[in-house]
Amino acid sequence: MTGADFGFCQERMRNESITIGLDGCTFKLSDFKIRYEPLFLGLEETGEMNGVSLIWPHEAICSDGICSTSRDNAVLYKDGIHLTVDATRFIFDDLDMLNTLKK
Repeated sequence: MTGADFGFCQERMRNESITIGLDGCTFKLSDFKIRYEPLFLGLEETGEMNGVSLIWPHEAICSDGICSTSRDNAVLYKDGIHLTVDATRFIFDDLDMLNTLKK
C-alpha cells in the first residue's frame, strides 16, 4: 500500500522487536491515495457509471485517515499489499458485502 511490509511489521511488534519508521504498523490513507492516485481516480470514475457500485476496503480498516494493519489480534496484511484471510472476513462483514452482492 505504501511500500512498507506490514506483515513483517506486525511480526516484529508481536515479537516485541523494534519497528523503525512505522508508527504502530499503521499507515495514512492519504499516503495510499497519493501512491495510487491514478488507480483511485479511475475507480472513482468507474463508480460514477450507471449500475456500478464500488466497495472500498479501506472503509473497514481505516478510521480518521489512519489505517490499521491488525485488528482483534489478527494481522490484516501478509506483506505490503496483500490482505490476509482474516482481513477479507472483517471487510466482508463490516461493509455488509453479502447484502451488497445480493442486489
